[in-house]
Amino acid sequence: MHTRSQGLLCYGLPFSTFLTAFLWTTSLFSTSAFAKVTPFLPQGFMFDWTPEGQTPPVPTTAQCETIHIKWNRGTLDGPNPTAPYYLQIYTSTFIVPFVIEAGSSLNFDWVVPFVPGTQYQICMFDSKGNAGGCQAVYTVYQAPGTTIENPPTCTNLTYPRPESQLGVSALVNTGPFSQFGWIDQCTDLSVTPTSGTPPYTLTVAPALHPPYNITSQDRSPINWTVSLSWGSPFFVSLVDSTGMTWASGPLHSGGGGTTDCLALDDTSSTGKTVAPAVAIGAGVGGLILGLVVGLLSAFLFTFFARRHRERQSMTVRESSGMLITTTPPRGVYRDLPSDSRNGLMHESGYRIEPFTMPGEREFGVLQSPGTSPGATNPTFSTSANLTSGNASNHLQPSDARSTSSGPGSHSGVSSTSAMGQPTTPPPRPRQIERGSGQVYVVHHDGGGAPISVYTEEGAEVVELPPHYPHDGQGASSARSPLARNRRPGALPEKPSHHVTNQTTTPT
Repeated sequence: MHTRSQGLLCYGLPFSTFLTAFLWTTSLFSTSAFAKVTPFLPQGFMFDWTPEGQTPPVPTTAQCETIHIKWNRGTLDGPNPTAPYYLQIYTSTFIVPFVIEAGSSLNFDWVVPFVPGTQYQICMFDSKGNAGGCQAVYTVYQAPGTTIENPPTCTNLTYPRPESQLGVSALVNTGPFSQFGWIDQCTDLSVTPTSGTPPYTLTVAPALHPPYNITSQDRSPINWTVSLSWGSPFFVSLVDSTGMTWASGPLHSGGGGTTDCLALDDTSSTGKTVAPAVAIGAGVGGLILGLVVGLLSAFLFTFFARRHRERQSMTVRESSGMLITTTPPRGVYRDLPSDSRNGLMHESGYRIEPFTMPGEREFGVLQSPGTSPGATNPTFSTSANLTSGNASNHLQPSDARSTSSGPGSHSGVSSTSAMGQPTTPPPRPRQIERGSGQVYVVHHDGGGAPISVYTEEGAEVVELPPHYPHDGQGASSARSPLARNRRPGALPEKPSHHVTNQTTTPT
């Protein structure tokens, strides 16, 4: 017997459904480990020190040159600035930033004290921490009329104290962190404080942009996704609650990464992002959690789906009044699902059809003229109501009364003789009831008896041979044809008298 393949099954469901449910549930947990992009701080004012008539500005200043910094609200719609104002200056020669108070007015003169070759970048904040943006990276050159051996003298120069430096461990996607390195765009920078007192604030200051601020309440890694276009310079700094600081740069955004993080809507309001070192561990943990939850969800889904199918099947069987039997053991006949309307076995090698007497398909039920007055022929239904399962799931057969024909006769189901058709056929039945009796004949392709007959209780009806051998055993001791091969005796002579609905046995 050949059956159609339904595909790979998992917990009773198609593998594609299981895989879809599994992958759908897993993706919900794994995406939580991906890094997000931190938005810029809202800018409340702008500043510059470009001399009048110099367009565009040249990003260079002489050593000990005084620059005149001025700022205003302009057309910006960020938070209103509140005095006093502060300069935060990043340099390429110091690993701490300079914080200089600029007063409460709208301008400030500052002397550039750095040695020639130093790159620096100035950002501004107000007393509330609102950003005024950052200027471009400037380079210090040798002041006219001076040399390295005879440098100019700068006033009001104060360098940070060494004890104010904060310990930091930094990593990038390619490994160790470099002060002047290029970090691929849309990859992560991880900064971990090793000293100081929390909370910590990481500031990323790109040129010609407002800075980013990310705050951490402990010494866990603080991570930022490099969401800058290729070649953009930026500085980074870290400060703790006591004022200890750390800074590095200028860094640049490299072009080796993707550009997905540069989308306008790819931002996160939380400010806490995931770096490669942390994303790997978080990603593995998220995948494991997603795997466990996915498997559990798939198991529960298939479990309840299977129970739902079983309940529906039980409801259909109970409503139709069918008998439910257990699966027969191996080697015993078991029928296959059949369509009750046409009686054909789908996708099988044989068919099950109702057993009908001659003429019943045409007239329904015939009665032999020679039947005894008290005998009644059985009524057979021409349609079968089968369900998938055992051969016992059939309609209820009608009662059959036994007949007697004198000594030596055997009781049995009456049959209509092929001889002596009634002169006037009985009327065609209007409707054959679904609850009428039914006997099913199973035609075998080979082996054993040529046919097997089953009734509604699932009991096997033994087909009596035409003659029993004279071995001293009665008819009651005859075994089932399925238990042994039958040994038919000699064929009896054909009687010359009219045959009635009786079975004659040899004496």
